[in-house]
Amino acid sequence: MSRPIDSPSPGGDFHTPHLSAKPIGLRRGLLSAGVLALSMFASGQAMADDGRAWISELDQATIEVTSDGENYTHVLSSSPAIKGRMKMSLDTFKYGRVVTWALWPSIQAMTGAGNGMPKEQFQELGASKSYPLGDRPKKVSRNLPFSIPWQKYAPYAKQACNTLASELRSFQGKSNEEIFANDRTISLKVRAEVTWEMSGSAAEQPRRGEVSGPAVENSSIKPVVINCKKTPPPPPLTPAVTAAAMIVNGYDPVNFAGKCQMRLKGAISSNVPNLDVTFRYVDGEGKQSDLKSINTTADQSGSFEHSYPLSPGHKTGKIRIVGENFNFTSSWKNYEFECGAEPTNDLLTLLPPEVKFLEVLPTAKEVRVRGHMCPAEAKMIGSYVGRGSSAGKAVLKVGGFAKSQEAFDVEDGDVEYIDDEYDLHWATVKGSLRQKIEFSLVLYNHLGGEVDQMTKKVTFICRKLESVDNFASVDPEPKTVSLTVGPGSGMLLKNGYSCPARVLLTGNVQSNEHPLSGKVAFFANGEEFKQEALSLGGYSGSGFAAQHDLDWSPKAAPGQTAGNLAGSAPTKQKIVYAMKVFNPHGAEIGRKLKTKEFSCVKLASVGAIPTSPPGKQAGQMAAQPKFTILAPRNRVSNGEIRLSGAKSNQVHSLAFLRKTQSGYKLLNSPQLPKQMMGNTGSFNPDALGGGTWRLKVCQLLNPDQCKQSDFYLKKKKKSPGMPEAAGIRSRR
Repeated sequence: MSRPIDSPSPGGDFHTPHLSAKPIGLRRGLLSAGVLALSMFASGQAMADDGRAWISELDQATIEVTSDGENYTHVLSSSPAIKGRMKMSLDTFKYGRVVTWALWPSIQAMTGAGNGMPKEQFQELGASKSYPLGDRPKKVSRNLPFSIPWQKYAPYAKQACNTLASELRSFQGKSNEEIFANDRTISLKVRAEVTWEMSGSAAEQPRRGEVSGPAVENSSIKPVVINCKKTPPPPPLTPAVTAAAMIVNGYDPVNFAGKCQMRLKGAISSNVPNLDVTFRYVDGEGKQSDLKSINTTADQSGSFEHSYPLSPGHKTGKIRIVGENFNFTSSWKNYEFECGAEPTNDLLTLLPPEVKFLEVLPTAKEVRVRGHMCPAEAKMIGSYVGRGSSAGKAVLKVGGFAKSQEAFDVEDGDVEYIDDEYDLHWATVKGSLRQKIEFSLVLYNHLGGEVDQMTKKVTFICRKLESVDNFASVDPEPKTVSLTVGPGSGMLLKNGYSCPARVLLTGNVQSNEHPLSGKVAFFANGEEFKQEALSLGGYSGSGFAAQHDLDWSPKAAPGQTAGNLAGSAPTKQKIVYAMKVFNPHGAEIGRKLKTKEFSCVKLASVGAIPTSPPGKQAGQMAAQPKFTILAPRNRVSNGEIRLSGAKSNQVHSLAFLRKTQSGYKLLNSPQLPKQMMGNTGSFNPDALGGGTWRLKVCQLLNPDQCKQSDFYLKKKKKSPGMPEAAGIRSRR
């Protein structure tokens, strides 16, 4: 006779008995039970060992996973542990004995497509026991508590949300904007897993059949869900002034006493449009002007111009603007004027050269120091202008000691440059990894006397390699960052000079094994003028391009050479360009610097060159070459893009269009590249899905020159669902 078997609690999941028809010996079983599936069976004339396990109690839990608009990033540490109780019942009936057993919890996420993910087992969070010979029971029953802390299930929950996002892209064609606009819930099944080893005789007659019945509700079983949270909108901007710049000119229209003026021109930028800004001029002695006001208008910038009369004589000093209703200041601007008298060559001959600017920037080189990444090198660049015939030497100093020097022999208006690199040392820096260093550009005359200098104190700070939620993590960095500065399109014709109108900057960012996201920004002399979003997979790259308009107006930039354009407009200028890479947290993770000098050319005959009104572009000087798309074509799967006839430094824009019944429709996806540089590129075919597609490639600087290529992607089949573990598995 078989012994009666106790039924599990209503609503508790359990596995049907393990039946064996083996001869006397050891028998093993591995069974699993979910939360809501209740299997009922009809007992036959069985005398076999029986084992079952089920969840009898389960606390309600909501697991929260955050997102960044493209991926689900991490599980909030405030998410609760998954807690409950699991029951187990083992019975060897007439002849057998229990040798050993183990009981543990598992979870399984059921994502949007209904296939679900593989189970995640937590054997280390369960219980087990072995019995010595002579002390082996015939029956074992347990009712044990269990708890799965968030640190244990966090990787699985994050993967479940990203699997759901992938299914929404592949099967429903949803964009990231649609996916991450709402919270999305995934049901999480919690099961009790059991395995055992028994000895003894099996039944002579196995059970004839079993009957499955519907699940029975149990109020002790509460739902456990994963909440894949939507990406929160960015916080509203607090209105602020982001930049303020000013230039100072002296004006003496007829060289009469009392007619001299100080002319102040500049611009203010804000982070929001239509911002009312008030400010005052403040000189080096603390004197203030009356209150001035401008509006930054719709383009988030506003310009100003004011004039002040000056009494006769030699005027020298410095001046800047100071915000009134917002906290900001511009850089100090030095001035020196001769008012009420005609300047003479004798006066210019006696004036020594003057330092115009000194810039110090860390380069992209870094070194690892005590868990930090520290700048390893600084780039120094200085400029000075002659104010008459003068000879001597210019010296770059670091910490008061000469680093490099150059002899000069200048005339009035000549602009000279001096630059060098300085290695930063961190071995002797104690405590906080930061150091402040004084840099100077000093000018000496031919007798060795100091005639002018400019000093800057620059603080270099290391960035810490931080950890996130107690899991060791280092923000990925680019493998390489490259920058090329070349001539752009168009020329400016002014007063017998031909000047380049703009500069083309092309760069490239390559990732290591980790995906890379954030932004790429371009700078000219430390001022940002363009930025683009960055999104790279592992071991991939992307090209970026920007155009910088050169300003040849009078006093447009420090260190420019004054020629005979309009007024004292420059004929050459030197600019430090930078392309910087920032991660999503705003931290700089890579940069590349290039210094470029630009010059105007005096024309022998203006009529020999196509002319345009002063200050306007003369047009593009040469046509861009033709190119052909070699790949992708027809049916593709590897996402390769190859062009023929494209130069290595050319940048092309990319557009992917899906074929529909009404024509081709543009697909905007952050997973697809928007640009490529040179003649090779790549894209992720999984971001497109099956069907007919068209790739459109256009030259960035000549957008009317485009090529297109049609190709076909095979539709992917849905992967089969994971079957429930309902059968008997023997462990050998």
